[in-house]
Amino acid sequence: MDQKVKNIFRRDTALIVVFTLLMWLVLSIVRSNIKNFANNLSEVFFMNTMWILVMLFGTVSLVAVYSHLKKHKTEIYKEDIKNGGK
Repeated sequence: MDQKVKNIFRRDTALIVVFTLLMWLVLSIVRSNIKNFANNLSEVFFMNTMWILVMLFGTVSLVAVYSHLKKHKTEIYKEDIKNGGK
């Protein structure tokens, strides 16, 4: 049972890392494309500020999910295993 919990936690950790990297990639591409439409310095500053805040909050929320899973992995995953992954 403990090995199953470790495997599921490892899989979920990998997914969190992938989602974080994809978020950074997509937001960076969007930022570079929108930057072409900025007409003045204040628009660029606002856009960069919003980009940083979205990246920060998105990353922090995914780290919070990881932390929660790490602290409570036994309870969370044993219930999933017990219910057959339904």
